[in-house]
Amino acid sequence: MAMINTAGREQEFVRSLGAFEEIYWRFSQSGPRGFAYAMEVDGRTSINSWRDALDALQQSQPLFSVSIDTIAGGIPFFRRVDNAPIPLRVVEEHAGGSWQAEMARELYTPFSGNETPLLRGVLVRRPDRSVFIICAHHSISDGMSMSAAMCDLFRALTGDALDRHPLLPALEEQLGIARAPLRTPLPETLPAGPPVAFRGPDPAPPEISNLALSANLTCTLAERARIERTTVHGALCSAVLHAGRSLSAEWQEKPVRIFSNIDCRKEAGVGRASAMYFGAGILSVEAAALHDFWVTARRFTTALASQKSREALQGAAMAMTDAVVRGMDVQATLDFLANGLSFEAIISNIGRIGFDGGTKDLTLRSIWGSAFLTGVVDEQIIGIGTLNGHLNMLYTSYTPMKGFLAKVEALLRVACGH
Repeated sequence: MAMINTAGREQEFVRSLGAFEEIYWRFSQSGPRGFAYAMEVDGRTSINSWRDALDALQQSQPLFSVSIDTIAGGIPFFRRVDNAPIPLRVVEEHAGGSWQAEMARELYTPFSGNETPLLRGVLVRRPDRSVFIICAHHSISDGMSMSAAMCDLFRALTGDALDRHPLLPALEEQLGIARAPLRTPLPETLPAGPPVAFRGPDPAPPEISNLALSANLTCTLAERARIERTTVHGALCSAVLHAGRSLSAEWQEKPVRIFSNIDCRKEAGVGRASAMYFGAGILSVEAAALHDFWVTARRFTTALASQKSREALQGAAMAMTDAVVRGMDVQATLDFLANGLSFEAIISNIGRIGFDGGTKDLTLRSIWGSAFLTGVVDEQIIGIGTLNGHLNMLYTSYTPMKGFLAKVEALLRVACGH
């Protein structure tokens, strides 16, 4: 493996970017497109202990020490750079502000693909509790793997040693899609709809808010979803749709497209090492549809089932691969995404976070995410994950609907008979 030394830093070629990673790398050149997670930790910690844990996390993840470079023809690849620690910014909570504001600030700060590493950390401290935020370039990670990385970070904070994760190949390779021009028409993988418009440069960070469902409501929601022959995610999609239509006159008058992130790791046969392994499921609900809450939930679950199939994921991977092979610049990338991934709201739901750890001195209270920006006009981004029996919702938008999360919770309570 070829290696060079620049300013005392060892650098090496890791692998070429896959089609989806390349699309997001080009997309990120149009504005702030990183994503962020936060975790709350109860107990006394020191800045040095967080620094050591962050260094251990970086060493455990192959893509946490890379930049993106190009070779002849402009083909991008990951380049490993040693001795480039993850930047850590420390904020004392008593200085004012909030962790939500710090997360918004990180989202507002774009990543340059040629910087190393492609993630940053923020520690918001008070004597008996800390909130740690990681913001990353999407080409190196996704919600499932970043939530797992946050759990690893907590384990390192408590003194556990972290295993080295494997370097994952690109998603398209794992799905059996060759990087070659296609000569046959592509299958329709997503419902058609009018293209979205992208905002111009934003003058300030977005607004971020959060809300946790009680353990009782979280448990009842899962039980009721089973009885109704749907899923918790289907119920959440229904709640987001109904909440938006109750708060937005515009949503009442047009079809609303709800975009759900799809975890591709099971179909691709890979674990939780950090890499970009998600797809998209989109359902457009017509303006005249005034269905019962659980009827709507089942409609989402049925639609997403077909979009999660290996055939559908391969179709999307083929479309992205073909677009990249034919040649894309930043504007072509925006046009591709505006037409192929149009939406009014995105629900990024990582489900139940498998975590079993902690000490008598430190407790992982909650994980919040994902927060991100696509640059789409009026985008509504809802990140969801369940930890310690609580379903946590994180809401990011430049045009937030007042009382949105509270309305989602109220609809869930009524639907569950609370």
